[in-house]
Amino acid sequence: MLLAHHERCFSPGCRETYFSAARKFSFCGGCARVPFCSKECLARAWNHPEIPHKSICKKLNLIGTTTKIPSRPEPQDRSKFQDRLHKAGIVDSVLADVVSHLDKLVKETSTAFGRFDGIFSNIY
Repeated sequence: MLLAHHERCFSPGCRETYFSAARKFSFCGGCARVPFCSKECLARAWNHPEIPHKSICKKLNLIGTTTKIPSRPEPQDRSKFQDRLHKAGIVDSVLADVVSHLDKLVKETSTAFGRFDGIFSNIY
């Protein structure tokens, strides 16, 4: 559950990519799952009026550390992921919040690039 494979900044409105910046980006220090090209983009995303990273950061961290699923999971990891969430007692509403948030985030950032990947709705 990492957005790094998209190789772009996930601050809404930012069009930076690893290629355009000629470097990889740093990840949020709280969840270690969402890449940002700069501290300014992280700050902008943190309090974004529609999809604030602040609202989902702790949930992403909880899910990532609890499941111990690799940051770049394979499709066959889906059942392991769901089993680990269930065993850890992470309620469906937390996962639903994360999936909804990430779908909105990917849609918002993909709009800047002219596409929508819709990648998270199949997790839950």
